Amino acid sequence: MKRSPAAVTAASAAIAATAVLLLGTSAVAFAADKPKAPFEVVVTTLEGAPVEGADVAITSSSTVTPFSFTAKTDAAGKCSGQLVEFKGLYSFKVVKSGYKEFAQDVDFATTKFKKGEVATIKVTLPAITAVEYYNEGAKALQAKDLARAAAQLELAIAADPKMSKAYSVLALIELEQSQWAKALAHADQALALDPNDLHAVRSRYEALTGLGDKPGADAALTALAAKDRSPEVAKLLYNAGALAGNAKEVDLARARFNEALAIDPTLHQAHSALAELAIKEKKYPEAAAELDKAIAVAPRNFKAYERKIEVLKVMGDKAGAEAAEKALAALKAGG
Repeated sequence: MKRSPAAVTAASAAIAATAVLLLGTSAVAFAADKPKAPFEVVVTTLEGAPVEGADVAITSSSTVTPFSFTAKTDAAGKCSGQLVEFKGLYSFKVVKSGYKEFAQDVDFATTKFKKGEVATIKVTLPAITAVEYYNEGAKALQAKDLARAAAQLELAIAADPKMSKAYSVLALIELEQSQWAKALAHADQALALDPNDLHAVRSRYEALTGLGDKPGADAALTALAAKDRSPEVAKLLYNAGALAGNAKEVDLARARFNEALAIDPTLHQAHSALAELAIKEKKYPEAAAELDKAIAVAPRNFKAYERKIEVLKVMGDKAGAEAAEKALAALKAGG
């Protein structure tokens, strides 16, 4: 005799999001040497392909004798065994890396199986998607668990090699750990998929800087400044200018300071830095003009006033120096 499969899963609308377990039976002879409650577990993907190597665990504490069964599915996605009886509550758990875990309790008292029938337990395991791995990585990152975040992002990339954001965030994590070469590789992979990923553009610059590749870092900073006109990038340009100035690369320093001001005109430190370059070249009128710009942006910049007074004195502008001294005194007095 044949029995129709009995579904013991949630509503069909939830099938795509959760594993599915179906029970079916097949009639067998009631010979004395046949097991009384045989079962077969069949594990497949949503597409119906067999899942090999899934860990199947079945337990029950409601049977006369506590029951426990573990096995791995074969190439056909199957494993088999014998329950104590077709009565009581059994807990099923199926686990396979890369798939959502399945866990469900089945009350065999409601299935009405007969002795000698084979219970076919069909489990469908949905694969974990790249988006789900990415989201888990994001949660781990928020919790400051960098190791788990990186592992989840690697899994996201394995699931979808074209997920540019996963490469980009992975590069940020590697920068945090000073893994410059890895960060550069992942930033490049992100940009190959999405050339407008500003985080990846910046990561590329920071990775090259960490590697000590000055020509590469300079080119990457120029590329970053062309795409990202934020105050943060203006600060990067200013810092690059300061490093160039310390290395006596005056032309590069001046260019970086001006690039920084083009993005953020309120960055008074860049005006002061340009003034210092001019002072070293004894271009005092140019230095005084830059200091005036710094003061215009930050009126209570005492250091800029003091430097301006020194420059005016060197220029022989006694009246200008005295006026600047009075203005500074008034500021310090709270005027």
